[in-house]
Amino acid sequence: MKIFSKKSFVLFAISALSPILLLSQTFEKSILVNIPGDNYDLDLLSTDPHYGAEAFITWVNKIDSTYTVYLKRISPEISDSNIVVASDDGIKSNPKIAFNRYAQGIKIVWQIYSNNYYKIISTNYSNDSLSSPFVIQDSLTNDPQITLSTHRLAWIYNDSLFINEFYPSLGDPILVDSSICASPNILKDDAIQFTQILYERIENVNHQIYFAEFKDFPNPKWTYELISDGDNRNPNFGIMGGVSFEKIENDISRIMYSSYGTYMLEITENTNCNFKNPNVFSYPVTTSPDDEQTNFFAAFDTDSLTNNNEVFIKPFYFGLSYDLINISNSEGNDYNPRAGYITIDETIYAAIFWLHDDNSKTDIWMAKTVFDPIINTVNDGDLNLSSFKLQQNYPNPFNPTTKISFTVPLFTHPSIPSREGKERRDRGVLVTLKVYDILGNEIATLVNEPKAPGTYKVEFNGHSYEGQNLTSGVYFYKLSVGQFSETKKMVLLR
Repeated sequence: MKIFSKKSFVLFAISALSPILLLSQTFEKSILVNIPGDNYDLDLLSTDPHYGAEAFITWVNKIDSTYTVYLKRISPEISDSNIVVASDDGIKSNPKIAFNRYAQGIKIVWQIYSNNYYKIISTNYSNDSLSSPFVIQDSLTNDPQITLSTHRLAWIYNDSLFINEFYPSLGDPILVDSSICASPNILKDDAIQFTQILYERIENVNHQIYFAEFKDFPNPKWTYELISDGDNRNPNFGIMGGVSFEKIENDISRIMYSSYGTYMLEITENTNCNFKNPNVFSYPVTTSPDDEQTNFFAAFDTDSLTNNNEVFIKPFYFGLSYDLINISNSEGNDYNPRAGYITIDETIYAAIFWLHDDNSKTDIWMAKTVFDPIINTVNDGDLNLSSFKLQQNYPNPFNPTTKISFTVPLFTHPSIPSREGKERRDRGVLVTLKVYDILGNEIATLVNEPKAPGTYKVEFNGHSYEGQNLTSGVYFYKLSVGQFSETKKMVLLR
């Protein structure tokens, strides 16, 4: 059983407004980092939408001949401090961040170019302190184009794609693809027994997008899938498993995207300008009353305005496409957006971060909106919105068990079935709570019975329908109550 459905999307364009309105939401724009010098090579670490979840950014600052890698906490609360990770005259680039296992802080990895060679350097940050940096790779003759996850580092050497595994200790390089490869992007929250990588495989003049997946069950094995042939660039995983990349046809760069995985890719319809550097953000809930389409948006930059790049978002709700919205809406050039979640003053926000060039200086800007996955086109008469809720499982990641809490609301719509098949909604409604693997296959049912309004807690033991232990990896659990449903992500670490 699959939890996906396909819809055709329609593209509309409108002029930008300020403040920026997204249906019932408003994006508030601000400057996040403007310390002296240029601030660039931004990476964002934000994987969870629940209240108080940690989120960080890292970037490179260049002033005169000094290159500094910085780290900044942006949730919970945006820190006033910029943490110096490394600073000297070595040419630093492409810093990446990821969480360590078992809540052991985060890791930061970056590149240094010196004496015609690249090095890959790493350090850990935990309990407000940095560990001593150490070298992962040395004497590389090409830009390694690093990408980082919880368990692995992926990188390019002599055109081939390699990984290093961090656990149980830093391992030797492993060859993933010996073809001519470029621009790898690894799934940030992978597991010891599971990972995915998007990358370009170059054949003749074309940059094809490939999807490589590793599973350690029943036997360790890499599989490879061609996602898009022709000429493509810049593949990326988004939050909640979305995928996006640039598709170049007739000298125009469009965006191919999916709200989940590599399934049912769609393409934008721009014909007179380029859409570049896409990043897909998917709310971790399903809000449509009549299908399985999760609402999401694609953030990207475009040269649609003369001599001025801008960051736009393209929202999708209920299987339909809505207006393009100018998020940056400023003088100068805005590009390379990244989307995530942050908590400020006990409120969860969806936030977009990007680079802003103006007056020969590069800074980091952001725009945020209150995180509100229940869109107001849902009939409020059907549901007490304040009481319908699916909690994040705890612990997460988990091994071997985790608990999931949910609240059944008081329904008022007579079409919602009651326990006795009458219009006595206060006596109970049919509730299902099911678990799916990353391919959308249903693997377990935790609840499938009428429930009266109230809060419930169930335990998931990491077993499939057949009673087999599930392998490490990303799984999704979906609560359905009446016509409404909500989906969240959890990670099993064996």
